[in-house]
Amino acid sequence: MTTTVDEAVDATTDETAEEVIKPSDASLSFETKKFVLQALLDKASSVLPSRDVMQVLKNFQVEVAPGILRVVATDLELSVLAVTEMVNVTKAGTAVFPGKRLIELVREADDSDIIFDVVDGQASIRVGRTSWNLMLQDGSEYPPLADTDDAVLHEIDRGKFLGALQSVRYAAATDTVRPSLMLIDVSNGKMRAADGTRYQQVDVGNFPMDLQIPIGAVDDLIKLLRSTDQNTLQVGETESALVFAIGADLFIAQKLNALFPDVDELLLKPALGNDQELHVDRDEFMAAIKRVRVTADTETSAIILALSAGKMTVKSRDKFGNWASETLDVFWDSPDREVAVNHSYMMDMLTMTDAKSCRFFLGADSKTRKSPVLLKDDEAASLGVLNQMRVEFLS
Repeated sequence: MTTTVDEAVDATTDETAEEVIKPSDASLSFETKKFVLQALLDKASSVLPSRDVMQVLKNFQVEVAPGILRVVATDLELSVLAVTEMVNVTKAGTAVFPGKRLIELVREADDSDIIFDVVDGQASIRVGRTSWNLMLQDGSEYPPLADTDDAVLHEIDRGKFLGALQSVRYAAATDTVRPSLMLIDVSNGKMRAADGTRYQQVDVGNFPMDLQIPIGAVDDLIKLLRSTDQNTLQVGETESALVFAIGADLFIAQKLNALFPDVDELLLKPALGNDQELHVDRDEFMAAIKRVRVTADTETSAIILALSAGKMTVKSRDKFGNWASETLDVFWDSPDREVAVNHSYMMDMLTMTDAKSCRFFLGADSKTRKSPVLLKDDEAASLGVLNQMRVEFLS
């Protein structure tokens, strides 16, 4: 049976696709090191779409010019441009390469020079004694990157910004019913996130601009910030996009239309008046939660913190009667009480501090409202708030 060029391109790009894929007529030629190309692909791969989108978006766009190799990936909401000068270009040009296949090809290749020759849309790729031949898709419909020429970029400390993102990221809402909370807000010298049940904040000092980072962009941005040894990055915005320049690389995220609500008034303010202080060893507390949560109810993820003079018992129980408990030595000199919290949310909040001893603050419960739990780390200038749960069968 004879296979047409269109069928070969379709099979190379996405074996499940039913649409007919137009073959490429691109031509280019370059040589680089495997580790160089693999680093570019690793940076860009996080925004390769996994859902059904335009077929061409499942490709990397590769552009070479004298002394420059650029790799682009986008899902239309997020885009990454990864750049290197560690390349020898014989013929400049642009082509799109099937994303998953190119990643696998480069990952499995020997650690050596990797040579690309693309002629009339057919790519010959050689590493050592191994050769691959790929039929490429036409890339003329690959969307251009957002124009960032008008963005005013401000230089900030990479490590401090990365640490702040990692401190608050888990508190942001991820369900689409609350789009105004599906972001990390940076304003008034604070970075904060909230999902209606919890709130986390860290001081970022004299930050040069206000911005709201979509939660869908945060993990990819963190990955890029971790992958570099640059001391600084530049951040800016256009009318429709946020721009992060990390060395020669760009990360672009489409802005959200939703406005971040006044979560300080709704979640933080009620907790700031708490005056019952609890000190607990962070590592011991986290270890106890990990052990006790094994029998936590799968629907509520609830645990009880039973507090008495100098002691805290971490307890869990599900609706079938399975239970666990572990008692820790703590500082607590207020009246005996029990506090119910979501164990996953508590673990997330504990990750925002490196303090050996965590300082929590509780307030008195009323008949209609339970006191939120406040965690403060003055040295890191961070704090978290977690609302209590009402789980009757735990008591």
